[in-house]
Amino acid sequence: MSTIVIVDAGNGLGLQIAKVFGHKGFNVALIGRDASKLDDLTARLGAEHVTAAGFPADVLDPAAARAALEQVTDRFGEIEVLEYSAIAHPPAPDAPAVGATDVTLEALRPHLDRCLGAAINVVRPVLPRMIERDNGTLIFTTGLSSLHPVPGLAVPGIAAAGLRSWVHSLHAELIGTGVHAAHIALGTPVPPAHADAIAALYWDVHTNRDQVELVLT
Repeated sequence: MSTIVIVDAGNGLGLQIAKVFGHKGFNVALIGRDASKLDDLTARLGAEHVTAAGFPADVLDPAAARAALEQVTDRFGEIEVLEYSAIAHPPAPDAPAVGATDVTLEALRPHLDRCLGAAINVVRPVLPRMIERDNGTLIFTTGLSSLHPVPGLAVPGIAAAGLRSWVHSLHAELIGTGVHAAHIALGTPVPPAHADAIAALYWDVHTNRDQVELVLT
């Protein structure tokens, strides 16, 4: 069976993505900081006959991210799809979302760590194996501030735009390798009534492999 890793899945879109892939025959590996939340999500997936397991880890720590991904491969085998949502990594209380005129490096660093740094931490352990197998999909989710300036949200927008730029670079460099990288920008928050329809688009991105970016408003 194939395996999808979903980083910091929540009760909304992340859970729906897990259901979509799980019902297509994928094992679902959930990585997040809250073990009790992972237990709840895996139980809900199990009730729908989805094979799922939780792997507690703080992906801001590269060693913890790598260890969790190794546990996933030990449990389920090779990882075919990795979904990472920057939206799931809110800034710390001491990392305010300041406007453009108030940006400092000190204000920016925590957002970069939580948006771009954590993404790098989960990609680095899995990408070489994907390239070696000529098979894999990397999907990254951000909000619309990655594309369009939002007054008062310059700092998270800079971090999200940095992640988006990296995804586009990954996509270009991975052409011909069998590995597909794509970015999905969401008008957040996702209404619960729309989560299942949006989750189905993640499956389309994985299977069609013809889009580097999908913007949903």
